[in-house]
Amino acid sequence: MKSLDLSTLHFEHNSWVKELAFYKEQIKLYTDRVEELTEKNTKTGIREQLSQFMNQFKVQNEVIDTLNHKIKSQEEELVAAVEANEVKASKTSFDDQAGMYSEMAKFHSIYNELKTKFLRFCEEWM
Repeated sequence: MKSLDLSTLHFEHNSWVKELAFYKEQIKLYTDRVEELTEKNTKTGIREQLSQFMNQFKVQNEVIDTLNHKIKSQEEELVAAVEANEVKASKTSFDDQAGMYSEMAKFHSIYNELKTKFLRFCEEWM
């Protein structure tokens, strides 16, 4: 478990929120593409694969929402620590609360694998 100072942890939280917003927007583009391809293709096998991609993108959107909620909760804890004693909080090392580094790494891995599979699928069927 990592221990970080307040400003580093706050910076990480802000970076993650921005990353997650980017991924959420990217998923929106991909789901729009899935819908477009679904309309154009009548083959059952292709539609089934597109449906699977749509479901996986929905799951990743839910994961993003969960991660954003955890980050917000952790930020609220940091704010409470600062409000309780700003000097102490600025000199305190905070643990990687709830294993966010590993959760973000896991999300990146799963999301990038899904994105790669989807883009390969698009190349194959375009």
